[in-house]
Amino acid sequence: MSDLEIVALPNGQLSQNCYLLADRQSGEAVMVDPGEEPRLFLAELDTRGWALRGIWLTHAHVDHIMGVAEVKAATGVPIHLHPADRGLYDALPRQGEWMGLALAVPPPPEEELADGQRLQVGGQEFTPHAGSFAGQRELRGPGLRPGRRRAVQRFRRPD
Repeated sequence: MSDLEIVALPNGQLSQNCYLLADRQSGEAVMVDPGEEPRLFLAELDTRGWALRGIWLTHAHVDHIMGVAEVKAATGVPIHLHPADRGLYDALPRQGEWMGLALAVPPPPEEELADGQRLQVGGQEFTPHAGSFAGQRELRGPGLRPGRRRAVQRFRRPD
């Protein structure tokens, strides 16, 4: 059994999934794609007693980044984004206008995701890889099954 726990948190008008990836041994977690309901994500972290270590963004569509600012303000953890998606990330207010939402520019990412880079959560290791469009990244790591878009969207295991 893997020490990785994956929690999918469906949320928002577009039914986007935010994910918590946690190492059971260390109690460390990362949040992937915090969408429209950041209070839900933060409450889940608190309920489970996990320490958040970062925000990882697979891409910068509005439904995947709406909650970044609130999660960042509450936790102070670093934001990770591939540089190819920075323009779309910074255009969050314009993306929000398309949906009739008033959204502010999110805080700047502190870390750039790069293909093949090694990311750690406790004893778990992940690597981002190019997705199907510019800026999108799939994360590969233990317990992440290929092709399961509904359950673990944009995640892949190395085998």
